[in-house]
Amino acid sequence: MATNAQSCPLRDAFKAEPMSSNQPNSSTAGSAKESAKEPGSSGRRGSSRKRPKEKEGFQGVEGAMMEKELKNMTLDKYTIDISRTLGEGSYAKVCTATHVDNRRIYACKVINDKKEMGNFIERFLPRELKLMRKFSSRWVTCVHGIFKTHNLYYILMDFCENGDLLRYLQRRGAALDEDEVREKSAQILMGVRYLHEDLQIAHRDLKCENILIDSSNRLKLGDFGFARSTLPLVGQVEVDQIEDRLIKDFMTSSVATLPITRTTSKGTRRSSTERASEIARLDKMATTASAAAIGRSPSRPSRISDAGTQQAVVASATFCGSVAYAAPEVLSRKSYDPKKYDMWSTGVIVFIMACFFMPFDDSDQAKMVRRQLAKKWRYPPEARISDSLKEFLEGMMEPSPKERMSVMDSLRHKWLRKSYRDILEKEARSNDT
Repeated sequence: MATNAQSCPLRDAFKAEPMSSNQPNSSTAGSAKESAKEPGSSGRRGSSRKRPKEKEGFQGVEGAMMEKELKNMTLDKYTIDISRTLGEGSYAKVCTATHVDNRRIYACKVINDKKEMGNFIERFLPRELKLMRKFSSRWVTCVHGIFKTHNLYYILMDFCENGDLLRYLQRRGAALDEDEVREKSAQILMGVRYLHEDLQIAHRDLKCENILIDSSNRLKLGDFGFARSTLPLVGQVEVDQIEDRLIKDFMTSSVATLPITRTTSKGTRRSSTERASEIARLDKMATTASAAAIGRSPSRPSRISDAGTQQAVVASATFCGSVAYAAPEVLSRKSYDPKKYDMWSTGVIVFIMACFFMPFDDSDQAKMVRRQLAKKWRYPPEARISDSLKEFLEGMMEPSPKERMSVMDSLRHKWLRKSYRDILEKEARSNDT
């Protein structure tokens, strides 16, 4: 149960320290760079709030060399505008690209494989390319083109012009009202559902900076640098082996284009029968006496996963992501279920939206793990948190991965159920997932 132990003000979300020195830092990919007003420090501990610096271009000598190599150019039917910078990480710069025919604007992540990035190019980039070229969902940032010219990779993605969730919260300068928290939580979890249920993929770096906001104010998951399949590699099918060779050939070529292959798995276009069945299930939960037990109890959580549909998940051993959003099993350097890691991180995001606070102070990791295991976080006195939302957060930030809610548990939870149902009905009307 949550206690009055000290939590951490939102200013510490700006630190979001990576757990690995090899972490691909591209959280700004696909989002517009905005000048966000810093939340005020009144009533919060700490003397001042550190604002994330706006960076232009690449850092260091190698960065300066890359700046000289970069220039406006046309790849296929896309005009790359290097001068319009959206964001910058330790290994990539994000600018804009415009389609020459329809004038649609895209975000373009430019990666320099000459930079010193540990094992990123060999290990993480191929996996990111393999996964992202399949995406086809409104709830995640999709790729529209992947090109290579000599030592530079260009990845064209959805342009989310309204920035990311952290900057949105900075501009608001206060916790969101619960209805808005519920709506945004449902959208985030629809993205997690698409990854976990439809593609069997875990994100492993969910945080406010990686939740992007498009022109319709819809939330999308972004930055898949640490995403990975949760299925076993044993018995890899021939099509996967062919795809691996295709990506390897692309990366070893001087000039090349990697084809985009949209997935045809369920969830790309969910059938009306599946959607109607899920809506009927939600309605039954809302109208039966057993629905009262769906909310997670602090003493004995209740889970409602579909029997027979759960697939075995391969445990992860890579300790990646950001410390402030990391689950206790990850910080404890244990092998972990990557899907349940995503659920913990999503719980932290929901907590931040509802409280304008980080649930744990990550300045001392050992102490942080002890507090996580004991559920020692507190709700700010001014926060208006319903009992149902508290139960939801208890289930999301459950220290035991086995007892932690799955994505379907969370979407069907009594606190979120109506918003989830509304999304399904809207998808049914538009017949476009």
